[in-house]
Amino acid sequence: MKTKHTPGQWYSQENGRDTYIYREGEGKHTQCMVGKVSKSQNEYEANAKLIAAAPDMLEALNFMVGFRNILEPFLNSNRSEQADGSSPFDVIESAIKKATS
Repeated sequence: MKTKHTPGQWYSQENGRDTYIYREGEGKHTQCMVGKVSKSQNEYEANAKLIAAAPDMLEALNFMVGFRNILEPFLNSNRSEQADGSSPFDVIESAIKKATS
């Protein structure tokens, strides 16, 4: 899948007051700074880690979509759906669309 974002693996690293999300590879150092997003240092660091994990989570979700035909009949027979009636795969595909559109 062709993406518009900087390819992962991303990492978070604290540097004084700021936390950076960065990717290293191919002799380049691409660095994306994450601004302070909360009053709590613990929450700030947790947000940076979540953002750094985003490419891995997107890759995992795309991987899971490949199993829809195999798993959806099982999920349907076990009534594994959201309160609004959507299947787990509908939720996965919605998250992928949100991240890539």
